Amino acid sequence: MTIAIIGAGVAGATCAHTLRDQVDCRVFEKSRGIGGRLATRRHEDAEWDHGAPYFTARSKVFQAFLQPAIASGQLQTWIPRQTPLEFGQPAYKRSWFEPHYIGVPTMKDWLKPRFDRARLTLNTQIDGITGQSGAWFLHANGHRFGPFKWVISTVPLDQSQAIFQRLAEMPHAEYLCQWALLARLEQAPSWSLALAKDSIIERLTINSSKPERASPPTLVATAQPAWSRDQFDQPHEAIKAKMQAAVESLLDQRVNPHAVHRWRYAKVLQPHTERFWLEGSQQLGGCGDWGGNEGVEAAFLSAKALTDQLQTHLR
Repeated sequence: MTIAIIGAGVAGATCAHTLRDQVDCRVFEKSRGIGGRLATRRHEDAEWDHGAPYFTARSKVFQAFLQPAIASGQLQTWIPRQTPLEFGQPAYKRSWFEPHYIGVPTMKDWLKPRFDRARLTLNTQIDGITGQSGAWFLHANGHRFGPFKWVISTVPLDQSQAIFQRLAEMPHAEYLCQWALLARLEQAPSWSLALAKDSIIERLTINSSKPERASPPTLVATAQPAWSRDQFDQPHEAIKAKMQAAVESLLDQRVNPHAVHRWRYAKVLQPHTERFWLEGSQQLGGCGDWGGNEGVEAAFLSAKALTDQLQTHLR
């Protein structure tokens, strides 16, 4: 039996890993690599984790899922020097009281073994589905793939709805978008992570302060979601200039901007009431971070709940 999984982020990796002993999984990803918002961009000697800067593991089931990657060193605990940052106010240190994890050497590398038995098809954006229950075909830019017994979508709900169209009654969730600025610094500040106030900037992360980030001083600044929404359609160069000015005001030093990135589905504003959706008669399903508000962990828990239910249909 072969099932299709759309999306190769945390939810897609969880589905492929959990189902690996029961079915053949074929994973389709629109980007050139896996990871979703667990993203690291490199340029020459610099690198930036411009998606999720870290994540936590509060549930025992997620902690167990992460354990092999922690044991191998692909996941490490990051203990940053954290501070609020406000105009005219001195910075001071705050501590975290739970582990915060980062991937090593990049944010997504620990996910790769989770796809070890799946067939990965990258650079392929699924734009539709045809067929019938138990014999589905996926379509992407004139190509057809299938048939598949089940189709599971792990991409944001708006994208899932566009793929499935009227084939299934799907849930709804609200998202926030967010702009991120990737920049180089002449000199790193004394802190590693700052939450800004009275600024269009929400958070500043000194990326080069993370474990095993062999890089000159680099910064990732994320904008306030409300500002990002209002600036959603603005040109990248205009966003870069505005965010650069705001960061320089906060840091009181010049920064060298490399790029900006817009995350359309950065955060779940209002999660769905259920962790996942599964249409047994149609043999279609979906999961993702929209099933909770814990970011990376929400995506995992949604996919784990779906695959637990799906396994009852596969017996």
